[in-house]
Amino acid sequence: MWRWGLQTVQEAGMFARHAVQLQTYALSIRSRLDSFTSRAIIKRNAYYWTRCDASFTPRTASTHAVIGDQISAGVAEREPEPQCIHRHHRDGAVDLTDIPSTRLIESDVLSASALSAPAAAVDCSEAPRVDPHSQLHCLHTDLGHSQVQAHDNSRPSSEPSSADQLRRLLSAGEHGPSLHKFSFNYIRNHYHKTKVLDQLPSLDTADFSALISLLGSLSVSTPQSPYCSVFSHPAISHMLDSAFRPHWALIRSIATDKCELEGGLRDSDYYWLLRALCFEFRGLQGKTLSPHVIKRTRVIIKLARQYYSHLEYHSDVAAHIPFLEILLSSWKRGHVEESLRRIHDLVSQRGLRPELLWLMVLHADVNLMSALKELVLSALQPRLLTVDSEQLPTLRIRTFMDEPDAPSIKSLVTYLQDALFSRMLPSSLEDTSHSVLSQWAFLTTHSIFALNGANETHSQWNALVLLAIACNPSSYRRGASPASAHSGTFGMAFADWYTICALASLEQSFLPNLATITAPIHDGAREKLKDILEALWSRWSSQIDKDRRHPFALVARVVCASFLRLAGRLRCHDLVESCKRFCAYHELGSAKGTAEGFLGMSSLAEELLTSALLCGSSVEAAVASTLQRVSDAGSLSNAFGSVISSWAQVDVGTARELLFIARRSGVAVNSDVVTDVAVAVASHGRIRTALEYLEDTRLTSQQHLAVLRRIIDVLLQEGHRFRVAHFVPAVGGAMLKLFSFIPPPRTWHLRLQSTLLLMPRFSQASAAVAIVRVVTKAHPAYFQAPFYMKLIQRLLRHRQFRLAERIYRLSVALWPNDKTLSLQSFILELARRDVSSIAYKLALPFRRTALRPDDIRLARMLRFREVTPARPLTLKIRHFLTRRRRVHPDARRDAMHVLIRAGRLRASKQLFDRLREQQSPGERTLIGNHILHASLSHPSRQSLRRVRKTLNTLNELIKTHGFVPDRVTLNILLKSLILWVSMVNSEKLREIFDHVVRNGYPTGGVKLRYAVPFGTSSQPSPLISVPHVDPGLPLYFPRHVRPLYKMFIRGFYARGDIDAAHTVIGILKAVETEFVDALGRQKKV
Repeated sequence: MWRWGLQTVQEAGMFARHAVQLQTYALSIRSRLDSFTSRAIIKRNAYYWTRCDASFTPRTASTHAVIGDQISAGVAEREPEPQCIHRHHRDGAVDLTDIPSTRLIESDVLSASALSAPAAAVDCSEAPRVDPHSQLHCLHTDLGHSQVQAHDNSRPSSEPSSADQLRRLLSAGEHGPSLHKFSFNYIRNHYHKTKVLDQLPSLDTADFSALISLLGSLSVSTPQSPYCSVFSHPAISHMLDSAFRPHWALIRSIATDKCELEGGLRDSDYYWLLRALCFEFRGLQGKTLSPHVIKRTRVIIKLARQYYSHLEYHSDVAAHIPFLEILLSSWKRGHVEESLRRIHDLVSQRGLRPELLWLMVLHADVNLMSALKELVLSALQPRLLTVDSEQLPTLRIRTFMDEPDAPSIKSLVTYLQDALFSRMLPSSLEDTSHSVLSQWAFLTTHSIFALNGANETHSQWNALVLLAIACNPSSYRRGASPASAHSGTFGMAFADWYTICALASLEQSFLPNLATITAPIHDGAREKLKDILEALWSRWSSQIDKDRRHPFALVARVVCASFLRLAGRLRCHDLVESCKRFCAYHELGSAKGTAEGFLGMSSLAEELLTSALLCGSSVEAAVASTLQRVSDAGSLSNAFGSVISSWAQVDVGTARELLFIARRSGVAVNSDVVTDVAVAVASHGRIRTALEYLEDTRLTSQQHLAVLRRIIDVLLQEGHRFRVAHFVPAVGGAMLKLFSFIPPPRTWHLRLQSTLLLMPRFSQASAAVAIVRVVTKAHPAYFQAPFYMKLIQRLLRHRQFRLAERIYRLSVALWPNDKTLSLQSFILELARRDVSSIAYKLALPFRRTALRPDDIRLARMLRFREVTPARPLTLKIRHFLTRRRRVHPDARRDAMHVLIRAGRLRASKQLFDRLREQQSPGERTLIGNHILHASLSHPSRQSLRRVRKTLNTLNELIKTHGFVPDRVTLNILLKSLILWVSMVNSEKLREIFDHVVRNGYPTGGVKLRYAVPFGTSSQPSPLISVPHVDPGLPLYFPRHVRPLYKMFIRGFYARGDIDAAHTVIGILKAVETEFVDALGRQKKV
């Protein structure tokens, strides 16, 4: 297929009038092409675009996988010696010209595949998957056409060039949000096309830099958290989610092209080239120190120094991070010391920034020299010592987090970080949690880092390590952990700092792995976490007991809530009880004697209740224990609401009991919480219980709609057996009552239509019609005409004729011009069900003979009773069919069926033969099968006589009347054998079913022990003579497979062979699943 696609591309390229020269770097497996004809250009492009680099696929787009693949592929076989000549331009850009013996941007990593991402990485969520070879053919066919237009001055093209398309994308971020999203393929395709057509000179230096910035921003971002700095590009917000992955190879290739065009690299270009080196250097850290890795490491560090020489004096701290990270990640001590000194210089010149400090703490060795630690810590002390202690009670350190109502352990870490790095002037603020936590954070930071001495340096560094880990839980670390030994002052500030950072790290690494609050935990991990948690609690609580009380009750509540949260998930009953006693002793659940009031009390009450339930306490005991320790009504209301909503997702019974006891105890619960419980009850299949919440007057109409929506969804999702038990009349009554006050939203129309079509089956036809009338009264166009026809058919099937008439009259009034709502079809449906009174009344417009259709004429002749017509009326059918020259085929077929159902087989055979010339082959086969089946179903014939009569009728139809049998004919003959119980026992019936499967009937992919379902012999004994049927006839599941398999199931049950019946049932279900899936695929196409 690939060779065929390449040949097709070559043939398409022959239409290009001029050759385009393209100078590129080929891979080691492909030599440089000598010919510069258009055929050669397109052949090279086909190779580039079809090559699929595994390092760029989404499955391997991790830090180590990409670089590892590049190194294993033989990247950088030699160690270059970077040397460059710089030419400074007026705009401040630097022109970088490579010396022939080496390259600043390595050529051996600039393979042609860098210009392309593999087909597996193409975003498939926005468009259907297409064969990559067909894409290749279309791409290069268009490419050849573009080449013709680019060099033909007689026919200028009005379409924008690929370079213009790239500029359009790069300028998209300047115009604000846009509904149009671009893919990475869009960038890659247009850049490659621009390069092939030799249009790169039309891009200026700013365009190249903007393109590099956009690709770099995509390489370090995720759709949820885009990268933002002075080097990022605003067009990142216009990219599809699939574009957020590493593109370092393409960035290097674009930078090389820019240098070859004598365009100077800008600061942003050097920054992203440094990020590319840093990305590769991270991948080397996980590899064994082989000579190749050591050589490549030296090359990276040498190149990084050259790139960083252009950014060394950049004012933004982000420009220094990649180079410093490379130095800190090196195994050489000199590199680490150099990076630390550079960090110290940056801190002294530009102030302390968290990016610098976390970079050093998370990447440097633990056994760092004390002198170097003091260099970093010395930058913290001057700012902390410049604040007068008299200003502390009114201090407010601004933070990017604003959680005044629900402070958490994570927010405490954020306040500590802001207090350590912020230079904002203090300002007075009213007594809120924001103000309290800001004051606490500054006091704690000042107490720890304003001290001097060797012991304090050791403790301060440990505090920085703990804070760095808590603030960067997913960052790359190399030995980032606090030292085990500790000496020196350990007061309240150190206790808070150590405990809060440790708790934040435990929550971020432990709690997200639990899907629910009741998820099980491995015993080994539980015991280790228990020991850590108990040690933290012992140290923190003993320090508070020593000081008699915590100076900030809000902080104590947040810390206790975190301990309770972790202890409850770990089922640590002793620690939970200790926390409860601590809260009661220090009165953390009361506002008495505290300036913070009730701040943080809601989260404390929530964890008290949740931990008690998780540790095995009864609901009554857990509620009583919580009410005993927390007194604020508002905090209790919020806490109970949060706990009930959480438990509703995992244990509906506990949630309902909590709701009942809370109301009985006087705790006010929000109506949204009651709605969550009702929705959860309905989701668990307890429909009758969920219907009770629709009678709750404390819920709003919108909340009632939310509960009803979930009830309907569950009824539609479950199977028929579930609906038989739970689709009670109260569901229809609740829908009618609610829709009388508030109409259903427009988004409900599919859901509501499916429900209404099911209601006649469960004796709720009257409610369904009433709901339709109520909804259409509010929104006349809510239902479309096809829905009315489906509802009429359901009502007729369940013999709700008067209701069907009402729906028909309503639909005609709403959709008078719709052709699907045919009066003629409705009359015929009534006549085929012997509803003569309604049909006669509706057929009054057809009184005139000249305007009366043939099928209406037939129905009127039979007095609108086609199922059981009076026998004298059937005598008129012969005259109806023979005296009229042109009878509509449908009316002719219906007349024959009426004769057959009336038992007049002889007359039907005569008419069958007489009307041979007027009938099509398909119509003759259909009527003949009907005659054959009527002969089989005659009540006076049993067993052998039935089989003989069926065979005689078949022979008569074939020899005398020219009948052509089909698969339905074979099914009728098999039915005669299945009904012959005395002759065809269970073993023979199994042989017949296996023979049917051997002749092409499906098994649905069910795993069988043998080649056929029952493993019988391949040559069953013949019982009857079967006519020849064209094997090329199609096999339809609804018409051929399902009726036959159901007959076999009934036959096995009649013979007491339950196992065989279950086997056929399993096969039938599998085949039906395949049929439904095939229908779904056809609809999508």
